[in-house]
Amino acid sequence: MKVLQVAHYYGSPGGIERVVSQFCACLKQEYEVEVLVANEGAKTEETIEDGVRVTRVGRVAHINRMSICPTFPSWLKKKNPDLVHLHLINPLAELSYLVSNLRCKAIATYHMDITRQLWMKPIHQPMLDRVLNKLDRITVSSQRFAENSPVLSRYMDKIHILPFGISEERFKATPFNRSLTEEFKKQYAGKLVLFVGRLTHYKGLSVLVEAMKKVDATCVIIGTGYLRETIKEQIKEEGLEDRVHLIGHASDEELVAYYDRADVFVLPSINRTESFGITQLE
Repeated sequence: MKVLQVAHYYGSPGGIERVVSQFCACLKQEYEVEVLVANEGAKTEETIEDGVRVTRVGRVAHINRMSICPTFPSWLKKKNPDLVHLHLINPLAELSYLVSNLRCKAIATYHMDITRQLWMKPIHQPMLDRVLNKLDRITVSSQRFAENSPVLSRYMDKIHILPFGISEERFKATPFNRSLTEEFKKQYAGKLVLFVGRLTHYKGLSVLVEAMKKVDATCVIIGTGYLRETIKEQIKEEGLEDRVHLIGHASDEELVAYYDRADVFVLPSINRTESFGITQLE
């Protein structure tokens, strides 16, 4: 049985990407698993990563953080899976699924509601509804999220609750990350506030930086994303360069040490685009 995971990206930092990786790691024990995502360049590339075939379809443009990949529908049909698993919201995957007219079973994990780019709603919502109507099952992280979603509340008969999880192996203490924790204790004196996540609008990082003006502590921000320069400029304007630090990407070993060192973990998300936040579990 071939299971095809269809998402935005694969293998890059981010909560949804980690969820897709976890599905692949578990399913490949019993099934043939492939991944279909957009590439960041114009060339289509196929690789084998940890026993999973990953196809990154070349894109010709990137508009409003949406990949434009004209050959994505044909690649989806070419894969000919027994089960296709979409990760939503994803206009590229949604349109490709409808155009390819796959006859196999189909499920989706619904990760978030759209709260920005509402100008797209008259175009996107009918397409999304067609996809959701065709699906056999829709998985979400919690009953509360499903019931309060303006989209999912119409599809409760298809909803299955599948809570997100993490691999505890990634976060086991080792002599190496214990030594890193000691280094961070020396590097960051006093109380430490920690944020881990993608640097994007719904994470509420502008609120966090603003709040740090009133907090007697150091703040470490771990993650990458399109708002990095904006956040960096805000930190400079607020005169917080000595107390708010943009770290960028951190390895699993470094993450363990940062979590261990932190006094406060903060998730300042500001709208429903953040449906859960995998870093809470970490």
